[in-house]
Amino acid sequence: LEVETHVVTGASTFMDRLVAAVRGAGVTVDALVLEPLASGQAVLTPREREEGVVLVDIGGGTTDLAAFRRGRICYTSVIAIGGYQFTNDLAVSFDIPHREAEEVKLRYGSAAQDARTAAEEVEINPRGMDETLLINRREIGQLRNDRGMEMLRRLMKKINEPHVKELNIT
Repeated sequence: LEVETHVVTGASTFMDRLVAAVRGAGVTVDALVLEPLASGQAVLTPREREEGVVLVDIGGGTTDLAAFRRGRICYTSVIAIGGYQFTNDLAVSFDIPHREAEEVKLRYGSAAQDARTAAEEVEINPRGMDETLLINRREIGQLRNDRGMEMLRRLMKKINEPHVKELNIT
């Protein structure tokens, strides 16, 4: 007898509290579904899941990685880098409130910029300063690029692990 399985564990106390909170809000819980599995069902075609694909889901606090093969999920991993870390880089680097850093990230941040937009200046309001400070978009893009490259390196490290490589999906 041979079987292939993919076991995912979680803290039952946390899951019980989560279900209780959702039920307390008046919502019926039928089942709990692993987030990367739900994402895969939502955005991948049955053919993609059958042929083999790696899905990367960048969230607010983490990035989920899920591999599908023969129509089923066969590998999952989580990297502790998400949108929050990109925002936090801006907040710390320019000493601005997190709310303002989020606005700057969404409005002006891009890792790929042309020369015209890279030189554009953006006003920020550092803490403890009465006047605004001008920074160029190149600096914002560089911070996003650096964090993005870190995320990519960590994703590639996960994908290149021997037990993932043997799945023959990359």
